[in-house]
Amino acid sequence: MTLSKRERVIRFLELDDEPDKCPIFTFGFEVSGWGMEQYYASEEYKKVLVEQEEINFGPERFRRRIAWLITQMKFWHADLVLSDPFKKFKRNIYPMPDDYPNAENHNWNCISGRIMSVGKNPKTGRTHEWYVDGFFKTKEKLHEVWDEYGKPIDRITEGGFSPKLWQEYVDGLSPYVYPMANLSMAMSEYLCEGHTHGYAMKLMRKDPKHMHYVMNEYTKAMEETIKKLAEAGVDIVFFLDDLGYRGRGIWSPKNFKEFVLPYYKRLYQAARKRGMFMIQHSCGYLHDYLPLMADAGLNCIQAVQPTAENDLAYLVETLGDKLAFMGCLDDTRVLKFGTPKDVEEDVKKYIRIAGPTGNFCPGPTNTVLDPPWENVLATISALEKYRSYPLKV
Repeated sequence: MTLSKRERVIRFLELDDEPDKCPIFTFGFEVSGWGMEQYYASEEYKKVLVEQEEINFGPERFRRRIAWLITQMKFWHADLVLSDPFKKFKRNIYPMPDDYPNAENHNWNCISGRIMSVGKNPKTGRTHEWYVDGFFKTKEKLHEVWDEYGKPIDRITEGGFSPKLWQEYVDGLSPYVYPMANLSMAMSEYLCEGHTHGYAMKLMRKDPKHMHYVMNEYTKAMEETIKKLAEAGVDIVFFLDDLGYRGRGIWSPKNFKEFVLPYYKRLYQAARKRGMFMIQHSCGYLHDYLPLMADAGLNCIQAVQPTAENDLAYLVETLGDKLAFMGCLDDTRVLKFGTPKDVEEDVKKYIRIAGPTGNFCPGPTNTVLDPPWENVLATISALEKYRSYPLKV
């Protein structure tokens, strides 16, 4: 039995039968990192390279990106890719006001309120961004911005979700990989980073009504996005929203249950009632949250970082009948500092833990930064060697 990439992915998400192989998913290389430089310089890259001129589907403005994406997914032997052809939101990123320190190297987002610093990776010279501050340091500032630029739901583009465009995109990618659509709004992260972490915690105590207002506005926009994606024919949506640090969550269990979980449940159920699967990425420690998220209707959790003290064996044992698991490889310690043999054993370890359920999609937990090149190749080799059913690990 050999399944198509779509069939393999859907079977893994349905939780009721094992596929022919564990599907593979990766975010690929961090574009500013040394790993990407090694990739471009490698013989392996030359063997899988797809040129822009070979792409005859998708928006023309997007075809260079499609060729770049296919090339990297071929390299990783991926079955699933986070990519869609839709322009979901109007422009949301703006330069910082001139009176902000070093304003020319910062920008802000009118939906999230996140302020990002823009700089160069000193090793590669490539541009990258990182969060530094929040724009919504008062409730009044959030209302001022949303009155001027529109609430999150007002930023959704009109007429950009075409079923014809989606089917063309799926068909064009089908020889290589199966796409899932990005929901493009990390609402729990937005809540704490746009207000700043300390102010968000204060508001949860002092003005919970405001925090519910903000989360409700984010949720309405995402529910509308899910509706439009479903009408276009999308069957898997991917939601990135980090919830944890190493060994602990961002929110207390009490605050998570009050301010985050009810809105997550609305998203999960909006997808489920339209026959869609919801996959959520979250960095950090998840043990306090995952049982609640599974009960609320989440289909699959991506990341489950070992370095954040997540215990995959425990999570599979307690939640494996409700959740599929994606990622889970140790791409921080083992991939970066181990040997190729260590990398192979790490792949075997996690396939041995989660693979027997049929609900496991192994891969790096996040974008790959700067590991030794031989370890990247060892990861791909081990995934390909050990992912077939019946498992032999």
